Amino acid sequence: MRTLDRNKQLIYISLYEGREEITDRNGNLTGEYTQSYSEPMKYYISYAQESGVTELEGFGQANNSTLHLVTCDMKCPIDEHTRLWIDKEPDESLNGKDYNFVVIGRFKGLQSIKFTAQRVDV
Repeated sequence: MRTLDRNKQLIYISLYEGREEITDRNGNLTGEYTQSYSEPMKYYISYAQESGVTELEGFGQANNSTLHLVTCDMKCPIDEHTRLWIDKEPDESLNGKDYNFVVIGRFKGLQSIKFTAQRVDV
């Protein structure tokens, strides 16, 4: 079944652009990398309610809450490393570091694409 426009909700996405090697103050390569992401942008998509549990473990809480998103846009740019802002807007002062979900799975069908996103605490 195709997704209806009235079921789509506004989210913000930030696409993974690759990684960049870190240099020290003298311009020498350190062997460490930092990830690069695009600026957050608006995107309309259908998603289901969050499912999962929060468990108390030896060193804190483990939150394995997941969210399922569906689109019929076969050119959707979202991939496995995309950052998501769901039910909130990005705070420009935090430079894209206040996201609350990360896509962990992309499943392409004949007429739709389904994503699984996991809640993160940044």
